[in-house]
Amino acid sequence: MTGTVPVKSHQPSSSEALGCRRLAAGDTWVLLGGDDRVPLFLQAVDETPSSGQGIHVDLEAPDMEAEVGRLTGLGAEVIARRSEHGATWTTMRDPAGYLFDIEQAD
Repeated sequence: MTGTVPVKSHQPSSSEALGCRRLAAGDTWVLLGGDDRVPLFLQAVDETPSSGQGIHVDLEAPDMEAEVGRLTGLGAEVIARRSEHGATWTTMRDPAGYLFDIEQAD
């Protein structure tokens, strides 16, 4: 599946629209995936920037610091670095104002 699917909620009405199935969900998040799909973790956000962001994407990287450096070189900005519940991640903002996280893969 190619294209863009706008999502204004952490619980899309139909995960089939993304070519995925719901693997797990909580009150403020949903994990989508499939046999031949990269898992996609979506969580609700408290505020949306002027760009209209309605989701927050977490991405895993085998070398988080290298990926943060690569993305900074492409114009992203580091917002925060956090460690909690055994996970370490960096929150970034892309040039359009969208927030996302890069998490250190196990």
